Amino acid sequence: MASFCGAIKTTMTDSELKELYGSGAGSNPGILSAANIENNKQAQGRDERGLLTKEAVQTAVQNIQQKGLLPTPPTASDAKSVAAYMKKDADFTNNIKKEYCFYDGRYRYALQHLIQALQSGYNDTNQSNQQVIQSYLQITQGLNQKLNDLAQIVNELTRVKLQQAQDQNSSINALNQQLGKRSKLLSAQNDILQKEQGAANLYKEMVKYTKEKANYTNNMLALYSVLNITALGLLVYVYRSAAS
Repeated sequence: MASFCGAIKTTMTDSELKELYGSGAGSNPGILSAANIENNKQAQGRDERGLLTKEAVQTAVQNIQQKGLLPTPPTASDAKSVAAYMKKDADFTNNIKKEYCFYDGRYRYALQHLIQALQSGYNDTNQSNQQVIQSYLQITQGLNQKLNDLAQIVNELTRVKLQQAQDQNSSINALNQQLGKRSKLLSAQNDILQKEQGAANLYKEMVKYTKEKANYTNNMLALYSVLNITALGLLVYVYRSAAS
């Protein structure tokens, strides 16, 4: 099955095979470098197969986060903040692929030449061929470990990013619930304010009516007084509701 990294180089020196990703001037820092893990197969934090333990992977991801390499979702929801986050996230993902392919190409090259050296005769007494086998074997083992480390770390990074997304959704859901409650309160206030507007219109109509019917002045003034008290009470309720 073809690798998603594409074709490998036709020639590589031992120095190239042992290069570390991100070691060149101006290069993006590599995940493995930022993770600050030991390459020794027998190092603490590795199991009997040389794979990173769960705790070691989590520590590696924490180191990556502390160095600011893992983009975090924006707290603001404006288009500019979201666009900036998406670009950082895309760059981060692209850099991971570059690092993986950096080691993958070297791994496949070394593995290919190891197989060729073995086919030339593992039991060959030619000391030169034995040295070639041992050299490619060590390089292949080291690159295999790097690829395994990357795969484990990226798996944990993916879990962390999914958790961030879930936390973001939880925050949005909580805000939505609060706004839903607020909407009901505002709707109730709107009803009151609409009624208040109706009372004001009624008040104007009554003033007009009193001008036409002077003999009902005393009764109208009494009614205005009642309406004013009611309107004041409604406005106080609205004020207190808005402040709650």
